Amino acid sequence: MKSARTLLSRFAPLVVVASLAAMPWPTSAADRSLPDGSWRQTCRDGGLFGDVLFAKCQAEDGSYHSTSARITSCQAFGNRNGTLFCETPRVATQWVGSFSESCRDISVDKNGRLSANCRKDNGKYVRSNLIPEKCPGYRAGNSNGHLVCESQTEGKASQWDGSFRTSCRDITTDSYGTLTATCQTANGNWRSSSLSPKKCSSHRAGNSDGHLVCESQAGASVSQWDGSFRNSCRDITTDAYGNLTATCQTANGNWQRTSLSPNQCGSRRAGNRDGHLFCEQ
Repeated sequence: MKSARTLLSRFAPLVVVASLAAMPWPTSAADRSLPDGSWRQTCRDGGLFGDVLFAKCQAEDGSYHSTSARITSCQAFGNRNGTLFCETPRVATQWVGSFSESCRDISVDKNGRLSANCRKDNGKYVRSNLIPEKCPGYRAGNSNGHLVCESQTEGKASQWDGSFRTSCRDITTDSYGTLTATCQTANGNWRSSSLSPKKCSSHRAGNSDGHLVCESQAGASVSQWDGSFRNSCRDITTDAYGNLTATCQTANGNWQRTSLSPNQCGSRRAGNRDGHLFCEQ
């Protein structure tokens, strides 16, 4: 009898593993029956076995690791370098701001300190922290991988309009109303750029190869241009003379800045041919 108990104890883990392997695992972490939290953004193949959450979560080097966590009283989970952990409710209720657009693995400790892996301009992620003492408004942004306080900027950020929002991220303004954002260049990289209200009193900005530019005289006449170019071009602007300028995709997937004048195209219907604007009849 004793030997039988010994055999059962030895083979019990194998029975559990076999049971897990036979489970119908969901194909996505977006299953509504699964626990909430930021883990859904960087984990896949999530599933439940009893009160244990299983998933494959992405580490900082891009690889995926099998990980698990017991649910018990935890309401939301996060992913920290390929490992599931319990996120505190403060993540959702206390800290707000644009940082959530380009940061992941967000957590808040018992002292209210915000921690997250935030995306740099070169696409890599680094761990960053921000304490309430430096940001009493609990509004945070991401500046090239570093958490920064947005407590005095959010109200003025909404004053800026224009096409820059389609290809820029981490958008903030300072107490003087200066717009700062990380904008995509023609070759697909990202760079930080700024634009002050003194240079652009209309508060309309565009992105020209990673640089914020003023669209003060462009907004009204952009709508005069039509055609298929809108399907493969971005950062579309026009100047006071009606000249159309855009960043258009080439056949090999790159992007380049190109222009077309009303004198060249009386119909104001434009297309994109290998990264060059041309007149469509």
